[in-house]
Amino acid sequence: MSWTDRPMTRHEAGRFVQRARLDGGRSQIAFSLLLDTLARPGEIRSLARVELPPGLPAPLVLPLALADVEVPVAVVAADPDSPWPALVADATGAPLVTPGMAAQVVLLDGFGPEDLLGLARGTDQDPDGGTRVAVACRALHPIDAPTAAATTAPDVVVELSGPGVDGTRRLGLDGLDRAVLDAIAEACSRFPTGIDCWFVTPTGDVAAVPRSSHLEVLAPAPAPTTAPHHGSTTEEVD
Repeated sequence: MSWTDRPMTRHEAGRFVQRARLDGGRSQIAFSLLLDTLARPGEIRSLARVELPPGLPAPLVLPLALADVEVPVAVVAADPDSPWPALVADATGAPLVTPGMAAQVVLLDGFGPEDLLGLARGTDQDPDGGTRVAVACRALHPIDAPTAAATTAPDVVVELSGPGVDGTRRLGLDGLDRAVLDAIAEACSRFPTGIDCWFVTPTGDVAAVPRSSHLEVLAPAPAPTTAPHHGSTTEEVD
């Protein structure tokens, strides 16, 4: 049974919150994994060992592992009656605030580039004031991995460089618009200020882009600002 299968009694809801509250062992596993992905930008890891309860959106692992009563949190969801903000508050004690005031933000659905551009980025004197944000996506693809299986083209391909990356690393993402990735690149364009991002899939795959990374969106191409010219034809090359 998941949180959203059907209306729960107060007792059932309390038990679900209890399962979502990470004990010491699972919290340490999640904490170590999130830090490890920051140190290895674009590498995909799995949250399987954290053993999140069925039905819990995996991106919520960020506040469940790292938030407490002193860490303001925001959870963005398309449904205004979403149960997830209250669950995070109940499980961690974290105060719920607007995204622009939050130290940690979870973007589940119904979000756009403006939600990322409005997040705190810290200052040159206090870069740790930058927001930590978990972004829900449909799937992650290790484009550069030697064993990566050939699949259909991802919705978006990004190239990362900087600390923790040997040269460059490419990562494919499904379920996100190019504009969202462009917003992340802009938010992290003035290191040491910026935001730390984790992309998290429904199955618990996770990859990070820290503020120290340079992110370039390679595909798809930006939408044209003017209508394409069709006055001439070109021969197709095999």
